[in-house]
Amino acid sequence: MVLFVRPRVTLFEFKGSNRFDVRLMILEHKSIITAGYSAVMHVNAAVVECSIEKLLAVLDKKTGEIATKNPRFAKPGMTVIARISTAQGVCIEPFKEFAQLGRFMIRDEGATIGVGVVLKIRDTP
Repeated sequence: MVLFVRPRVTLFEFKGSNRFDVRLMILEHKSIITAGYSAVMHVNAAVVECSIEKLLAVLDKKTGEIATKNPRFAKPGMTVIARISTAQGVCIEPFKEFAQLGRFMIRDEGATIGVGVVLKIRDTP
C-alpha cells in the first residue's frame, strides 16, 4: 500500500499488483505476438519486465467492440485485450479511476511495440 497526497485531496491509496488486464494497441513488431511474449513495460516513471500471459480478445477497429475472443496471436495494427504480468509489483491503477497511472508503453529492442491502458487489476497469485 502506497499513500500519496494529491492537491485538494487528503490521501489516495494506490494498489500495487503484478497482474492486470489491459487494452493494448500493437504499433509495430516484426512478427506476431502470442501469449508468453516478453518485453519491457514503461508505466509512469517505472520500467519493469513484463510478459503477456494470455490474449483475451481482439477489438474491432471501428466500433471498439469485441470481434474475436481468445485469439491465438496479435499482429501490428490490432487492438487487443490481454492479461499482462510483471516481474515486480507496480504501482498502477485502472485508467478510468486514475488516468495518469493507467497508461503504459511496451518496448522491445529499442522500438515501441505498443501502447495501452489498464482495464482491471488482478490479484497477485
